[in-house]
Amino acid sequence: AAILLAKEQGTLFCSDDLVLRTVAQNTWSVPGAWSQTVIMELLRSGHISEVEYHHATMGLVHRNYTFVRVNERDYLWLLREEGMRVTSLFLNAMRVLHGPECTEESAVVVAGAFLRNICLEPELRKTRHVLIDACISALKHGRQPGIVLSKLDAHVQRLMMMNPEGLAEIRQAIALWKREPDLLEERIRIPVRATRNPPSRRR
Repeated sequence: AAILLAKEQGTLFCSDDLVLRTVAQNTWSVPGAWSQTVIMELLRSGHISEVEYHHATMGLVHRNYTFVRVNERDYLWLLREEGMRVTSLFLNAMRVLHGPECTEESAVVVAGAFLRNICLEPELRKTRHVLIDACISALKHGRQPGIVLSKLDAHVQRLMMMNPEGLAEIRQAIALWKREPDLLEERIRIPVRATRNPPSRRR
């Protein structure tokens, strides 16, 4: 009924259910949008601030929506919201980088940009190793660890040539994760994703 109403009114079909949006497009030629599409358009048009955008985007993540598009600025915002502390809320948000929902290339780019930024924050010097471990743990989830960590290593080398100290710390962590993944996984206590009732919507 909602699809037919959208067709009659000449409007977008708004749904967080990817299957329904696909049916609307393929069967009824009704274009669709989901929550993050709306949020992104509100930011682009100036109807919400960047802070409001980050808050709304991370709200989708915390509600276990899948295929949420995030970048390093979203993670930096959340880290500041958490008082620059590595909390369970922050660690749970790193799940967006898991494969196969997030492509390997996208995950490496976002993780690399985030790692570069945290290495420029003096106040994170004491907790930086935990953030590096959290990124690496998220990247290897659902992927071939050796391959994705080699890609991250190559990416940060290109990205952080002007920050040799931070680069050395990240590369040392990557090498350690390749050698002792089980031991290091114990240092990252990422909570198990809870299921929603109804189940989380998929893009």
